[in-house]
Amino acid sequence: MGEVAGRRNAVGPRAAWELIPLDGVGPLRFGMLITEAAAVLPGMSELCRLQAGPSEPDTVGVAFGAERAKPAVYGYFIGDRLFCIAVDAARGLQVMLWGRELTACVPTDLERFLLHASDCEVLDVSYGPRGNPGAARIGLVLRVQEVEGKVMTRPVTVGRGWEDRCPDDWEGPIPECEWIGRQWPYPGYAEYWPPPGHAPAWSDWQPPFQAVCQENRTARRSATDTHHDRQSSGSAAAFTEIAPEPVCHVRRQTAHNRARSAPG
Repeated sequence: MGEVAGRRNAVGPRAAWELIPLDGVGPLRFGMLITEAAAVLPGMSELCRLQAGPSEPDTVGVAFGAERAKPAVYGYFIGDRLFCIAVDAARGLQVMLWGRELTACVPTDLERFLLHASDCEVLDVSYGPRGNPGAARIGLVLRVQEVEGKVMTRPVTVGRGWEDRCPDDWEGPIPECEWIGRQWPYPGYAEYWPPPGHAPAWSDWQPPFQAVCQENRTARRSATDTHHDRQSSGSAAAFTEIAPEPVCHVRRQTAHNRARSAPG
């Protein structure tokens, strides 16, 4: 089980990107082509393309980063146009909203900020069926990921026209792969999706981030067994060899909206 990070920002200083709700993050602007997005990312390049979900054949996920196998930013494109951005908690830029850090923060600390903004009627905060908070009016969802045993925040944002129901992890616009793994820490909700013993109807699709971890572990075991110093090259190859096909046409499971009272 990952330990919830005990500091406001658990990975030290990093360059900051301003979130302009519904328009973009840092130099990225919603509506950009993949080549345009790659061109404005400082010191980064396209690392690989991902199949974003089992029932999203038109959605292309692209990982960008400065080093192979170390993605910092994920962009999601429909019709070749950027509509969703996710920033990695470990290596991503520091996303700022109204002077508040959103990347690699303590989940409960950031949740207090959201709820205070909601109390002041600045944001309308809601929670998806899996317990992750968001503010649909500005196209923002807060996810978490585990980094070195700690749970840190991972901001995900969408562009204008995609914000409606964006915190809804069953029927909203954010790709399925962004909802996989560690969930927002909240009593009574599963820590991981899928929870143990649950088999989603994904057919042949596998979450790309999970596949990266599995392939990297396999590469490291293989390198150790053969006594060759190939951990780094094996890890990079495992990451870049994940392909967007085969595309699986699977009906997405639906669920009724399950509103929940915000924690006090």
